[in-house]
Amino acid sequence: MLLFTAIVFAFSQPYFSNKNIDKKQHNFIYLDNSLSTNTKGEKGDLLKVAAQEIIKNSSLKSSYSLLTNSNFYENISNNELKNVLLKVEKTTKNLDLESILLKLNLNNKNKTNTLNKNILISDFQNTYINKFTNVTQELSLIQLQSSKKTIFL
Repeated sequence: MLLFTAIVFAFSQPYFSNKNIDKKQHNFIYLDNSLSTNTKGEKGDLLKVAAQEIIKNSSLKSSYSLLTNSNFYENISNNELKNVLLKVEKTTKNLDLESILLKLNLNNKNKTNTLNKNILISDFQNTYINKFTNVTQELSLIQLQSSKKTIFL
């Protein structure tokens, strides 16, 4: 009997339920388009390369909210995201980290039955580690780095 049970168990296909299957994926993306991203990285212009990477890695099944220093696009599709990213321009406006996190919190509170992914893409100039101490949501931080350092004398 034990041998028979072992054989049945060995050839059975276990089923693991995915409880998140019914949830939608929503991506909140902050893209820093300040003048500090007007530098060249290893692959070229930091802002344009970041926009191209977002386009390349975006999913057709997900919805998006895109925050830049000058605009906020809420609940847009993959195609709308691509169109916006292709037209994004540098600006003199700057958003501080607290404003970005507040917008992120407000955006995520409106989403029920949704898996939220939060991505911040910036060069993080004048941002210090202690500003991330009271963050309650999960964040992915991507730092844009220029290939040359400019030193002013």
